[in-house]
Amino acid sequence: MQTATTPQLRGGDLVRLRSGGPLMTVDSIKGDQVDCYWADGNDQISAESFPIYVLRKF
Repeated sequence: MQTATTPQLRGGDLVRLRSGGPLMTVDSIKGDQVDCYWADGNDQISAESFPIYVLRKF
């Protein structure tokens, strides 16, 4: 769930893990989980779900 202490996100937003890593695109938000996708250095598309509190909006 998005709160005052978590980023306000919607589909298409760009995010990165607070600890670093690739720039990712938000696909969808389900409760406190954010589905993201990104391309690695070999242009392979990856996808994963992350807790909203570990992401930073760009």
